This record gives sequence, structure tokens and C-alpha cells, in this order.
Amino acid sequence: RLDAKQGWSVEPLCKYLKDVACQIDANLRDECLPTAERLEAFVSRLVVNTQRQLKHAPRKERHTLQALFSRRFQKFWDYARNQKVRSTTPEELKWALVTLVENLFAEFTATGPDALLLAQPKPVHYHHCAQLLRSGVDAAGC
Repeated sequence: RLDAKQGWSVEPLCKYLKDVACQIDANLRDECLPTAERLEAFVSRLVVNTQRQLKHAPRKERHTLQALFSRRFQKFWDYARNQKVRSTTPEELKWALVTLVENLFAEFTATGPDALLLAQPKPVHYHHCAQLLRSGVDAAGC
């Protein structure tokens, strides 16, 4: 999204990805598992929504972001073409999203006067979505 004073910001994208990861986590805890077809449709919509958000990023950052998304999804999804590579699981998708949020946070928010506050080490793995929300990722507004 565009911020009137500073231009495009990665924060709405981070929030969207965290919300999706939390939704998946809640469904896993409730043992509400989708069929393979429903999960495939969900991933396709997720890719379309993120690609739509990336269109507003400055060109240089957009290419870096698209490469990051492609790298995180490459085992199960062709991000650029929005096509399935192989079947995935909700757990695999959730972890892809968690690592994406961590990478987005590390690569796109560590500039400016608050960079020293962001230099704290973050846990690599989360057992529950609540831990993701309490982590340094959430504290920085992403």
C-alpha cells in the first residue's frame, strides 16, 4: 500500500501474511483440515492477493519481493505463474508464510532511525501463531 508521506510500505503485506498464517494455525489446532483441492484454491488466491499488493511496490523492491516469494514457495508452487508444482500441506504453507514474514521484516524494515531496535535476534521457529505475534516481528509493526 502507499503511504502518503513515505511511499509504499511492506507493513500491510506483513500483516496480511501473518493473518493468513494465524488462520491456518487456528484451523490446524481445531483439526479443520482442507481437501487438497480447497488448499490448492486457497494458495492460488493467496498468490493473487500478494501479487496484487506487490504491484504497488517500487520496481527495485518489487523484483526483490517477487524473488523472495518465489524462493519461499518454490517447493510446492510456481509463484510467478501461480501454478501448483506439487501438493502441499497446511503446515508447509504456514511455515512458508512465517519465514516470509521474518524475511520481509529483516530485509525491508531494518532501514531508518529504528534500525538498532530491529537488530535483536528473532526465534526461527514458532510453535503457535501467538508466539509469532509476540515476537520481534510484531513489535516492529510488521
